[in-house]
Amino acid sequence: MELASLAPLTRQVAWLRARPLRAALPLGSVLAFLALAAPASAQWTTAPVNAPRVEYRTFQSTAAGALVSYHVWTPPAYDTQPTRRFPVLYWLHGSGNPTAPIAQLSAWFDSAIASGLIPPLLVAFPNGMPSSMWTNSKDGAVPMETVVIGELLPEIDARFRTLGTRAGRIVEGFSMGGQGTGRFAFKFPHLFGAASLLGAGPLQLDFLDEPPCSTTPLATRLQIYANVWGSDPAYYLANTPRTLVAQGVATIVSSGIRLRMATGQLDCMLANHTLLHGEMLQLGVAHEWNTPAGIGHDALALLQALGPANWEFYRQALAAPANGSAFCLGDGSATPCPCGNSTTDGSGCASSIGRGARLLGAGSSSLSNDTFTLSVFPVPNTSVLFFQGTDQLGNGAGQVFGDGLRCTGGSVIRLGAKLPVLNFAQYSSSSDVPISVKGLVPALGGTRSYQVWYRNPDPSYCTSGTFNLSSGWTVTWTP
Repeated sequence: MELASLAPLTRQVAWLRARPLRAALPLGSVLAFLALAAPASAQWTTAPVNAPRVEYRTFQSTAAGALVSYHVWTPPAYDTQPTRRFPVLYWLHGSGNPTAPIAQLSAWFDSAIASGLIPPLLVAFPNGMPSSMWTNSKDGAVPMETVVIGELLPEIDARFRTLGTRAGRIVEGFSMGGQGTGRFAFKFPHLFGAASLLGAGPLQLDFLDEPPCSTTPLATRLQIYANVWGSDPAYYLANTPRTLVAQGVATIVSSGIRLRMATGQLDCMLANHTLLHGEMLQLGVAHEWNTPAGIGHDALALLQALGPANWEFYRQALAAPANGSAFCLGDGSATPCPCGNSTTDGSGCASSIGRGARLLGAGSSSLSNDTFTLSVFPVPNTSVLFFQGTDQLGNGAGQVFGDGLRCTGGSVIRLGAKLPVLNFAQYSSSSDVPISVKGLVPALGGTRSYQVWYRNPDPSYCTSGTFNLSSGWTVTWTP
């Protein structure tokens, strides 16, 4: 070893002598490992992944001085709608094989889009190497953050039909990738509309203070500590999500970035996740917090355990600005719900699943460019009917109807029935007749109101009627 490379090793030896050795490896084995291990080579390219609709791409990185690879999954709509631009979800992988999750996750998102759970989007899979921690290494040898943020984002916007806007980007990652997601979100909130930290780590303030359940050999941990952070506790601390969120709190809050944290209750990352969660609460950084029971350190199991709320996170993050306004809120401000089943969030009278069904309209209500859609969530997974009216009953106060309130009246037109998936339904999709056409909106336009009737099959809930209605939505159509 050259003399210059001995400084990190000296600090590691000092650390080992100053604190109890909790790993199984004796000190002599650790030193032998470090003495023999060559510096980790920068693995900027991976082998291509052979999976449906997954593309392997490379670009010449100025920062890395090397060819850098990445993968992108495109939805079928990317081919069938050749002028449309799409949002992008950047998925940051955990430590180990950078390409391991690509086939499984692309299939997961493909199924969700096909089921109408989320709008079509691209999923980009950057190559973060086995243990880069998605951080610029202190010695500059692996400028991972610079490559991803400064080069890969513009590369994908240039080579694919993306929205190319902050609102059209989500960053999400698991384990090492969850930690990288936190870093990117807190450091660059102007680039992402939403961020999702899943089983993130490391989040401890001392990298070598590993979680009790960690199976990473101490020698490996010390090598990562040297390669990424130069064995410098100050450099590590300055680059942790917990430091970055505290430093950037004003910008993060003002940006309005949508944040989610999720860790299984059996995941050894939970303790440090909980600490970051508490610190974000104290700082006033709003975020979703999910800890599903029975889930360990497993990305897909965690996403599955989040259930319908998982898809709601993506939908809200990528939702077009609401067009119109809500009425018939079921919150007691007008006609009371029939059996005290009012809601506090204005989502209509509650059903047997314990919540009301919120109706939301978004997209263009111009008759010359009708992209208007209606979405309802959550509803029981039984048939729902979207309908339109020319008036509002009782000036919007409505009347009791089944277990809820009917507030849409006048000349009523049934738009279409849908079968919800994971408590979510939407009208219209590419296979539906546009709302303005189905609703016979006249050429001069006009105001129309909407509601959703849905089956609430529990006969013991509320009234003897086994149906309910969502909150209402009204919009003005223009020529």
